[in-house]
Amino acid sequence: MKRPGLLAIALALVVGVQSVRSEAPPPPCSGHGTLNPDSTCSCENPRPAAGATGWTGGLCQVPVVGLATQTIGTNEAQSDSLESATWKCYHMATPAATDWNYLSLELKQLDGDPDVYGMLYNATDDGRYPTGNTQGWDFREVSSSARGSVRLTVGKRDWAHPNDAAEGVYICVTAYGDRVASYELRSVFTRCPAAFAIDSETGATVATQCSAPATGGTTNPTDVPGACDEASGTCACKAYADHAYVAPEGSEHDDVPPELGFDSCSARIDFVPSASKSESWDDVTLAADAWTFYRFEITDDDYQIQVTMERDEDEGGTARLFLRHETLPDSRWGHHDLPDDFVSGTRPTQEVLVTRGDVAFVAGTWYAGVHAGADASSKFTLTVQRFDCPRDCSGRGECVHEQNGTRTCACDTGPLGPYLGPGCEDEYSGLTPSADGWHVNGTLGASDYDFFALPDIDIRESKRQIELVLSARYDRDETSYYWRPERPVLLLNHGDRSAFPSADNYTFKVTMEERSKEYSIQLCAAQMRGSKWQAALYNPARTIPMVYSMSFRKKGVCPSATDGECSDNGDCVADVTSPDFATCRCKTGWAGADCNFRACPEGSFIAVPGEGHGTCYRECVDGKHRPDGCDRVACDPPARSAADGSGCVMDECSNDLFFVDSGSDVSCVKRCVASSAGSPKRLSEECDPDTVRGAGGSSGSRRRLGFPGVMVLIVVALSVIAGGVGYYAYSSCGGAEALGTLRGALAWGNGRGFRRYDRFEGERFDDFAAADFDTP
Repeated sequence: MKRPGLLAIALALVVGVQSVRSEAPPPPCSGHGTLNPDSTCSCENPRPAAGATGWTGGLCQVPVVGLATQTIGTNEAQSDSLESATWKCYHMATPAATDWNYLSLELKQLDGDPDVYGMLYNATDDGRYPTGNTQGWDFREVSSSARGSVRLTVGKRDWAHPNDAAEGVYICVTAYGDRVASYELRSVFTRCPAAFAIDSETGATVATQCSAPATGGTTNPTDVPGACDEASGTCACKAYADHAYVAPEGSEHDDVPPELGFDSCSARIDFVPSASKSESWDDVTLAADAWTFYRFEITDDDYQIQVTMERDEDEGGTARLFLRHETLPDSRWGHHDLPDDFVSGTRPTQEVLVTRGDVAFVAGTWYAGVHAGADASSKFTLTVQRFDCPRDCSGRGECVHEQNGTRTCACDTGPLGPYLGPGCEDEYSGLTPSADGWHVNGTLGASDYDFFALPDIDIRESKRQIELVLSARYDRDETSYYWRPERPVLLLNHGDRSAFPSADNYTFKVTMEERSKEYSIQLCAAQMRGSKWQAALYNPARTIPMVYSMSFRKKGVCPSATDGECSDNGDCVADVTSPDFATCRCKTGWAGADCNFRACPEGSFIAVPGEGHGTCYRECVDGKHRPDGCDRVACDPPARSAADGSGCVMDECSNDLFFVDSGSDVSCVKRCVASSAGSPKRLSEECDPDTVRGAGGSSGSRRRLGFPGVMVLIVVALSVIAGGVGYYAYSSCGGAEALGTLRGALAWGNGRGFRRYDRFEGERFDDFAAADFDTP
């Protein structure tokens, strides 16, 4: 690569310096103030009056909006959006020192992470201004991102200069982090503790003092929560026959935190009549981050107390339920007795059971508290019930009093099986039949179960190779989690229908680790024979529901000697007449129910019925036999094996034929031969040329008489001589002597007479009549 020369580098540096010099420097104090000799800034109108604007901050970079003094009767919400790490301040004068004791703030997070900071100043604090960072403030609240809405009350007596009258206040909002922050800010000066509540008729947010709205607000004149004692600056909360806005008395209530709302009479306690079996408060609306309470009694005669909170599906917001013995509960750890584990405020139904025999079952006064989420108001119905049996068997069974004092439910049977649970509160969900099994889709709440009764297996199915597959998959929104939530589980349990599965009682269990992935429990049909099986899905996540799909299928399984189907040597094919059954269709060369055996083992033979007179055997090589021909044959007599081994043949002759043409006085031998190695023997149509003889010799060209010819002449001569001798002997000596003479003549030469060898039969004959040829 060619490097630039020094001249080019120097030129680039000069151009760079000139470009830097050409950029105008930023104006001092962000252009919104004057730079002082000590390098500090004097900002333009840093404490603007109502309706005016100005600037503050170390570099006059923070805009300031002037507001009118916010009071119980006149207060307005301020809203805006801020870029990351930027600030915006609001300035207002404080009321006269005798007209206020508290400054109450509410900051709602609309987007991002807004934080609120505040600063009071008096006449001697000419140099006290916001700096545009997080240092030097009198109060702050930085948890809006986690809570959605935050409230803050500042007491005048808690200010660093309580003896000096404050003249004004800065309330500033900044966007924390790297996101744009949007917010809504409210503030109000009051003599007594104040709060912001939702008007029950208009739905608007209103400021209240001692939970009483400003003049003209909607309230029940016979149910005023409290009144402000302007002399002391405290709220005189009121009590009524069936409810109260004042905290309970007694040393056990000394630890009641101000966040519960009793300082401003915003918290309410309703009383449950002691003789009531069931008491309900319907459609209760609770302001964001507010509390309400319910007092009830537990006696030694009670068996079970149930407190249930059901949020409204559309306007429910978020809320949590807490119980505590003898004093008011709150959400702090150790400040409530029940529940003993975290329960999300997003659950549509929350309930707490206290049963005789439990550790928590203590006679005395109890309080149930409901806390609305900080991001929005909550609407709910709360019910307190007393049961003589677990949940009074939910109206689905009979209460049974045991001899040991316990009480149980004998649950009725519903359309899908017996009702489940100690109080018959649960039931089986239905499975929808389909072409390939049973299916169901559903939604499962946080920390909740769905139960399913699986179909029975008949005896015929239990004796076949059938695999029963229980499968499920799920999905849920986990974006709000900073850690991995607990995973759902698929459960299977056997026994009668009352043996429903749970996280502590199951035969098989599969944890569903990944969303949208199918998980299965597989059984053979024989395992399910003779007992009932129940399935369940459990969502252990405490804050989020999930959607799921579940199926139960009967799947025909083929035998296999490997992990693959049909030993990897065939295809598993469903039975056409019974799809739940299946058999192996083996590939060529493989056999057996599981296709794990060679169709013909190496070195063995396969018999193929022949078309001729025997059986053809084809040898197996590499698990296959050849499509044609034979490697061995077995012939049915009198057939013989062809010389080339190709099969069995039936010969048409067994010997050569001596042929004499009496008309032409010609003789010859016609051969009994096969035309090829695989053909049968047949008499040739033509004479063997070497054997042709006529009346005057060979019918062909004259040639020397060979050994066969000489032998033939000798045989003919001997025949003539023997005939003459025989005739003479017969006529002279008699027939018997003549026959003996003929036999002696043929036996001439010590048994070395004319003998012939049949090359086909392999036997010797002395009788001339059985020679190796026939005469026509």
